[in-house]
Amino acid sequence: MSSLTCCALPFRAVTLIREYSRPLTRPDWRFIQRLTTFDLYSHVFCHLRQQTPLMTRIYYNILDTQWYKIYSVIKLFGIYVASEQYKMTCQEILRIKGMSGAVTYHRFWGDEQ
Repeated sequence: MSSLTCCALPFRAVTLIREYSRPLTRPDWRFIQRLTTFDLYSHVFCHLRQQTPLMTRIYYNILDTQWYKIYSVIKLFGIYVASEQYKMTCQEILRIKGMSGAVTYHRFWGDEQ
């Protein structure tokens, strides 16, 4: 089994999986922040000029997530439309990282589109 893993995944990936699979080897594992779709989107969007195949693939995969769909609806039509469309309260939507930025964008630019 381990020989299959070594052939299928790069060494660095196997090392990371092994490190994060055993919390005892990393005492601060409970305090590591998770990387959210918003974090990825922010990073990729800021570096769009450096179009590498990986960045492009990540960007297009983000465009296919529910997070981005909600984000886009809020930017274009506002939080109330997104709330109705996705059957979530406005408070639930605002708890999602990055959505308050979409609300601000809509308030500032929404009427001009």
